[in-house]
Amino acid sequence: MALKQLLITRKIGELEREQTELAGKIAATAERRAAWKTREERAETALGEMDDNTTAEERSAFETECSEIEAEDTAITAEETAQNTRASEIEEELTKLRGELEELNTRAKQAAEPPKHQNKGAESTMRITGNPNAEYRERLRAMAALPETRTFLGDIRNIVRGITNAPLTVPVHVLPLLREKVEQYSKLLKYTNFQSIRGDAKQPILAAPPEAVWTVNTGKINEVNLGLYGINLGSHKISAYVGIPNPYIEDSDENLLDIALTAIGQGIGIGLDKAILYGTGTNMPVGIITRLTASAKPAWWDTLMTGDFTDLTANVGKQSAESVTGDALLKELFTGLGKAVDVTGTGKKFWAMSEKTKTGLLVLAMNYSAPGAIVSGINNEMPIIGGAIETLDFMPDDVIAGGYGGGYSLVERSGAKLVSSEHVKILDDVTVLIGSARYDGVPGIGKSFAAFSLSQTAVSAGAVTFTKDNANAAA
Repeated sequence: MALKQLLITRKIGELEREQTELAGKIAATAERRAAWKTREERAETALGEMDDNTTAEERSAFETECSEIEAEDTAITAEETAQNTRASEIEEELTKLRGELEELNTRAKQAAEPPKHQNKGAESTMRITGNPNAEYRERLRAMAALPETRTFLGDIRNIVRGITNAPLTVPVHVLPLLREKVEQYSKLLKYTNFQSIRGDAKQPILAAPPEAVWTVNTGKINEVNLGLYGINLGSHKISAYVGIPNPYIEDSDENLLDIALTAIGQGIGIGLDKAILYGTGTNMPVGIITRLTASAKPAWWDTLMTGDFTDLTANVGKQSAESVTGDALLKELFTGLGKAVDVTGTGKKFWAMSEKTKTGLLVLAMNYSAPGAIVSGINNEMPIIGGAIETLDFMPDDVIAGGYGGGYSLVERSGAKLVSSEHVKILDDVTVLIGSARYDGVPGIGKSFAAFSLSQTAVSAGAVTFTKDNANAAA
């Protein structure tokens, strides 16, 4: 299956490059068409100015001009037809191949789940880090053998030797594995409306599903309003670095490739979760809590959103009084979180909280079974309202936030980067790998989410801060 994935990925890359080249040709043809239109309009004006005083030479020149205009129109029309036909063919092929690749990646990901019990004994430096699954090793080995990957890994080793210190582009056929690493370390990505695109994008978002109309069998069809509005998504860079002992870098290609992918995926995955919930919208995506707690139109609204701003602070609740505990507090919690609405119809719901908050919920929901054993109505699923519980270290204690993830639009840009440097920790014999990628996101359907505080401290978008960008503060 690994070989088939590589072949499909390579074919997708070839088609995407052809698509980009074709887009340039289409633009050039459009310019030719615009110039032809101007020429035709001048000819029409000249025709209107012709009268009995027009000389034979002028009429002959006009007829020649008309013949050239007609010939050019025929040529441009042929180009337009051929280009549009090929564009449709490429899009159809890409849709088919991406579907096949997604299916293969899903099957591979399921097969690559780590075993529940791992050997705690001594490990060789040649062992592949992360998933020791045979399928995963096979995919790494196959990718490491490709010329593009060997060049990529060779550049990393050259950096360790001090030969160069230039940015490295992750080969396109490695990106599926990189995405799996990001998904492995991001707990919230799987719930969002996630797309991988190029360039800025204006996504159509369905504000509410239209209701079809009942009528007699012979009745006319009613028109319904889709209620679409747009989201303008750009891109922001997320980056992180990790130190790797040089002996590991000098190991096998498979080991080095896995280390590089893990270095990028781990940092990006964790950073994405934080932005999905608390992103400020400044050089990063907009977070769910940031959207819910905005009582007036924020600065990022006109940049990212079309349509009128709606105050959603009613979807943010807290404990009404310190005396409210036990079942009464759970009732307030479920009532507050129950305000989240499944507009997209995906039904994929999550609730993010800290480990301490989850433990507090377990205690609140504690009860006794018939044999007298202590049990809790909460495990990894929220009772009453449903939804998976995801624990995140950065979440403030007593704060729970989430809802229907389909209301959050997240886009990934192409071109993940890897930079290495042996200078940062040279005395530790450690090479630093810096991974970066570009994302943007916004809770386009804000009413799909809700938040609640199990204390009288209100939920605040400023309760979680991001590491200050000191490297660019002066700029």
